[in-house]
Amino acid sequence: MGGVPMNIYLIGSLKDPDFPHVAEALREAGHNVFDDWRGGGHDGDHRWREYELNDRGRGYAEAVYAPFAVSGRAFDVANIERQDVVVAVCKERKLPGRSSVAELAYAKNNGILSYVLLNGEPDEWDLMLPLAVHRFFTSVAGLLEFLK
Repeated sequence: MGGVPMNIYLIGSLKDPDFPHVAEALREAGHNVFDDWRGGGHDGDHRWREYELNDRGRGYAEAVYAPFAVSGRAFDVANIERQDVVVAVCKERKLPGRSSVAELAYAKNNGILSYVLLNGEPDEWDLMLPLAVHRFFTSVAGLLEFLK
C-alpha cells in the first residue's frame, strides 16, 4: 500500500492470547495501531449487562441506548473514523464476532478499508461476511506484506 505507515484500528476478542502479538507485529512494521478499547477489560460486556439488569432493571432493548452504551459506541466510532484500515483479528478457527462484524461493516460503509485476519480454517463459515469486508488474510505475514 505504498510503504506509508497506516493508521489501523485493530479489533478482536479481549480473551484472544494472539491479539497482542498481532498488534505488536503491526507496530514493529511501523504502523500506528489503535487498540486502546482493550483497556475496558475482558469482562466489560458482562459487567455492563449485570449492572443494567440488576441495578437499573433495563433489558438489552433499553440498555443499548442508555448513556454508557451510547458513549462506548461513540468512542469506538470516533476512533474508527480516524483510521485508514480496520482489521479484525480472529480467534483460532473462528470468524469475527458480532461486534467486530458491526465495526467492519461501519468502516466499509464509510470508505475505510475493512480486513479480516483469520487464524486457521474457521469451524463455521458465513456466506454474508464479505458484505462487511474488503479482504481476508490467512497470516500476519500476508497482512503485513499487503500493507507495505
